[in-house]
Amino acid sequence: MKRLQFKFFSLFFIVLYFVGTIFSQTDSKNTKPKLIKGDVFIIEKTTTVLPRDFSKLPPITSIFVNEINVPTRVWNNGFPDLPEIYEWFAIEYTTTFKIGEDSNYKFRLVSDDGAKLWIDKKLIIDNDGIHQFLPVSGSIKLAKGEHSFKLQFFQGPRYEAGIQLFVKKDGSKEVIFPGDEIELLKAESSNNNQ
Repeated sequence: MKRLQFKFFSLFFIVLYFVGTIFSQTDSKNTKPKLIKGDVFIIEKTTTVLPRDFSKLPPITSIFVNEINVPTRVWNNGFPDLPEIYEWFAIEYTTTFKIGEDSNYKFRLVSDDGAKLWIDKKLIIDNDGIHQFLPVSGSIKLAKGEHSFKLQFFQGPRYEAGIQLFVKKDGSKEVIFPGDEIELLKAESSNNNQ
């Protein structure tokens, strides 16, 4: 009987160890610092393209994320970190990042609705307008060191919403921005000049 109890407790602790290991690995993936700031704005219900000048809009709140990854979702599920906002809003994401070597970087922006991406104040991707989840790509040669990042996005009318930004350095595979080869440094202040 004692031997059976010993085996039971040994098996119990082994299972407990593996469950703990799985959860700690899952948690460690989500512990990346949230260094991308997203200022959130309410927009007019007649909006068909991104607002021309975000500096003239008062932000209603700010969110912080560690990657640009909101796969297409049904509009009434709300947007991550914005549970009460479903449609007719815009987000301006800003940050600074660092790369370790000169290389060509290809970005692929998929959004529903419109979005635009700037690196070092240069427009890289224009995916503006009201549309379903639509991919548009652009590339830029970046030198080793620090770079500014701005991504503007708006969600117009219901029924779906989402935004994802992928990046691929020459010789690497495509990943969700920023991936492991781009180091986020800090959230930039919003409303930088385009």
